[in-house]
Amino acid sequence: MPSDIPSFMPSDLPSIYPSDMPSDMPSFMPSDMPSMTPSDSPSLTPSKVPSDAPSGAPSVTPSLIPSKVPSDVPTGDPTFSIKPSPAPSAAPSGPTVGPTKPPTKAPTKAPVATPATCEDSVIRFKVDYNGDGQYKPQSCIWVARKETATRCAVDGVSEICADTCEACATCADSTLRLKIPKDGKKIARYCTWVARKFTNKRCGYEGVAEACRSTCGTC
Repeated sequence: MPSDIPSFMPSDLPSIYPSDMPSDMPSFMPSDMPSMTPSDSPSLTPSKVPSDAPSGAPSVTPSLIPSKVPSDVPTGDPTFSIKPSPAPSAAPSGPTVGPTKPPTKAPTKAPVATPATCEDSVIRFKVDYNGDGQYKPQSCIWVARKETATRCAVDGVSEICADTCEACATCADSTLRLKIPKDGKKIARYCTWVARKFTNKRCGYEGVAEACRSTCGTC
């Protein structure tokens, strides 16, 4: 049985069996040899002097009060503490590879579509206006001079004279035979000839891009 009145100084040798009740006044210095097994009920307040080496097996549940000094090496399996640490860890997690770019100050304006070319072609073309099988060379000036609506209604005319015939919304090649200026002379060709090969070069001939608007991408 322990004594009713404990001694002021601890004994040189600890007792073989622990007392049933803990002492009201614990010793000021920890024992040289810690107990082999932890106590069933841990202390409510942490030790004022931490141990020199951390425990090989950490506690299952975190402490209610975080430690005042963070550990030098973070744990590989961190716990969710109730209160945040008063000081950051000595080895925090690595930063992101690069900072996030700042957002634009204003949203991008809607793109403006490039206006399509809508002009009459200067090329002369052959047209059977009277329906008698007689194809005569005409121009958009002839279309605009008189009976414009009737002349624009002739197959292939509105595609060549898109401005005069108010057919800018129609994106198509003319089906009429064109008098195309090439190497100082006029050659009779269709838009299918323009599209067959050397299209960019042939579209560069005067008036061709306005007559073959779909092939030359001017609509």
